[in-house]
Amino acid sequence: MHAMPVAGTGETCLIGAEDVRIRFGDVEAVGGVSLGIRGGEFVTLLGPSGCGKSSLLKAIAGLVPVAGGTLAVAGRPAGPAAALEVGLMFQKPLLLPWRTTLLNVELPMEIALKSSGVGRFERARAVELLRMVGLADFAAAYPHQLSGGMQQRAALARTLMSDPDILLLDEPFGALDEFTRETLNGELLAIWHSGTTRLKAIVMVTHSIPEAVAMSDRIVVLSPRPARLIDVIAVKLPHPRDPADAAFARVLGEVRAAARPKVAP
Repeated sequence: MHAMPVAGTGETCLIGAEDVRIRFGDVEAVGGVSLGIRGGEFVTLLGPSGCGKSSLLKAIAGLVPVAGGTLAVAGRPAGPAAALEVGLMFQKPLLLPWRTTLLNVELPMEIALKSSGVGRFERARAVELLRMVGLADFAAAYPHQLSGGMQQRAALARTLMSDPDILLLDEPFGALDEFTRETLNGELLAIWHSGTTRLKAIVMVTHSIPEAVAMSDRIVVLSPRPARLIDVIAVKLPHPRDPADAAFARVLGEVRAAARPKVAP
């Protein structure tokens, strides 16, 4: 399988979907989506709840089979044979309650090493990730001692522990209050722009239009289920982005117009 070009650019994409269809029994979740995501991009899949955007994200991770079309990561089929390491962060932190924050972050490497512990290099990496997400002082804390936002920080550090090339985010901060969500989104962007990881692309699922505009290089607008591509909107605004800025409001209006349900005449 060859890497496909990003539509209209002639560039080779890191993630390529061509007429992808996903079904669960008789239910069609994704109804033929084609898109390309370049290296260096933060792309958001935007659509109403239940439209199939999370199913598409999980298919990129290789967790959900594709019923039709092709889905490739760096030119190879998504899944175990993918050419790049993919990390997936869910909406719920899913921390193990009997492990400390540090041990939760180290868990992916224990699984990869098939070991009950990690070495000095992996321990140093986990400690550094906790510092990056603002949890350096909570390494010995247990999940029940952490706030919701802190648990999500720990989950992000755990996802980054395997040093993925592609980070997939399934509404990671959707259950948090607006203030905490904005703070964590800013910290995520700081990590993305820091160059301290080997991340080549981030793909995030959300149904929040302001969040999509604040975070993304491009926004993929999907229809209600079965998900179909409505529009792809480039967000050419510098970071940090101010929601009160007139340019931000213009993009927000453009995305809202694209995402607004069309009423038949």
